[in-house]
This record gives sequence, C-alpha cells and structure tokens, in this order.
Amino acid sequence: MTPRFRNAAVVVLISMGLANASAQTRPVVRFEDFLQQTRAAHFEMYSGGPETAVRDAAAFEEMRQYILAMYQGVTVTHSFVLGTHHVDCVPIEQQPSVRLLGLKEIATPPPAPFVVTKSQSIVRDSHPNSEIVSDNNVTLSGNSALCEEHTIPMMCLTLERLARFTDLRHFLHKYPHGHNPPAEAPPDPWLHKYAFTHQKVDNLGGNSTLNYWNPPVNESEGEAFSLSQQWYVGGTGTTLPGLQTAEVGWQNYPAHYGDNNSHLFIYWTADGYKTTGCYNLDCVGFVQTDPNWVLGSDCLFVPPQTPSLQSTHKKLSTVPKA
Repeated sequence: MTPRFRNAAVVVLISMGLANASAQTRPVVRFEDFLQQTRAAHFEMYSGGPETAVRDAAAFEEMRQYILAMYQGVTVTHSFVLGTHHVDCVPIEQQPSVRLLGLKEIATPPPAPFVVTKSQSIVRDSHPNSEIVSDNNVTLSGNSALCEEHTIPMMCLTLERLARFTDLRHFLHKYPHGHNPPAEAPPDPWLHKYAFTHQKVDNLGGNSTLNYWNPPVNESEGEAFSLSQQWYVGGTGTTLPGLQTAEVGWQNYPAHYGDNNSHLFIYWTADGYKTTGCYNLDCVGFVQTDPNWVLGSDCLFVPPQTPSLQSTHKKLSTVPKA
C-alpha cells in the first residue's frame, strides 16, 4: 500500500428506512473456538463442498495461515450474529491496519455532516436466515449487537468465506476472476453495464445519495455482482504509482457474501487492482473508528428520530484522510 493511502480513514454515514425481518436464531461461535477450529482445519474438510471453489490443498493452507496471521494477538470483547455473518468486537488498535502497520496513533476523523450515536441506533435485519435485533440492540440469543467504546465491529474472516474462491488473491480482488478494468477504459458493454458521473478536482471526500436495491445476480450466466458506489480515483494505469482508488457503496456479490442481498462495502487499491486491495477489513487498508457500522453487512442501523425514516434511500458519505 502506498503512503498516500497508508493511514486512510473512511467515515460511512447512512440514513434509511426500516426493513421487514424474519429470523431463525443462529448460534454464536466463541472467538476462542473459532481460532481453534481454524487451526485444526484442513483441505479435505472443505473440498467438494457445494460452495467451495478453493483450488487445492496449497491454496487452502495459504488461506488458513492468512486468517491466523490476521488474528494473531487480537482479543475480542464479545461476538454476535448479524445477517449471515459472525461479527467480533475488536479493540480499535488491534484492527488489521493499525496492528499490522504498527501505527502509533490514529488520526481524528474530520467532522461529519450527520452522526448517529449509540443511543440513537436501532438495528434492523432484512435477511431471512438471521437473528432479529430488538430495539435495545440485543439479539435473540442474548448477545449485544453493539460494540463497546474503543472497539469496532469486524466481520469474522472465516475459511467458509475464503474457500468460495480459487485462492487468496481472488478472494482479495474486487472481481472474482482478476483485476478490475481501469477507470479510463470502460470494458465491453456486453460484459459490464454501467452509468457514472465524474469530476476532476482536488478532493478530500464527498457525499451522495444512492438508491438501495437487491438486484438478482445470476452467476450461472457469468454475472459477478451489481453495485452502486462512490469511486475516488487518483492516477492512471498499472505502472506504479498507478491508479489509486477509495470506493464505498452497496453491493450484491453472492460469491463474496454468500447471498443475494446488498451489502455495505469499502474497497481500495493502490496499483490499479494489480496486487493491492481488498474489501472492508479483510486486509490492511482502512482504519475504522466508529463502533456502529459493520462493513460487509446487509444489516442496517437506523436513527429513529430522523425525517428520512420512511425513505428507501441510503445516504453515504466518505472522507478519505491522507
């Protein structure tokens, strides 16, 4: 990752309407048990599974070692289930970008136009195979769905998620089978249907209102995902320093998230998607400071007193800080 993005911080703000929810209680796996299961896992336990695409035992072992390295020395205050994913509350200074880059301090995020506090937040879950979260932010299994002060929620990095891809690099890529087409050269319209607007300015961030949809993605017909995002771009090409981006929005990506729901996501690259980049907190990249937002989740936090409560729109704002 280049110095320009090394200490990046992204603020994501959402205002939205309530969603209907139904639930089946899923057990919460203790963090210590998750680590023990990951240490004991081997390729034969996953090969041949209906959602397993990992290429071979060597690729599986690389994934397993990657997960263990990402969690080495990490303590978790508590865990809960949100949507189809486990979420761990991790101390801010132990998240990947802070711990693995050896950061000694975290920059204070710039003032935001709208802030949701813990006391204002209600969680609603639109996924049919997950727990409903009550108005007091407690799941059906009795676990708090809010992280404590000085911690952030981190979607658990599991072998189940990684093994949907042929190898670790394909898991970290924005696209499932290789690098993303560069911004200045739109791809074949038969392969990539899109609409965009852009402006070349000196930029420290921005905001927009994005419609929220769950468009079906047909993987059997070669479709990978559908998304609506803000895309902050600097540079061009794949020759260093090359194209650098910070991206945020909503994405329906079944291979990555395991369902056809839209998920809140962040993505970055420092070299035109060639060797760097990943989603959310799945690698070293972004520093998260807000305890209210679960990056990668399809579950939504609602400020009950806002006038946009009945709206079906989501307002997203990103502020990358160099």
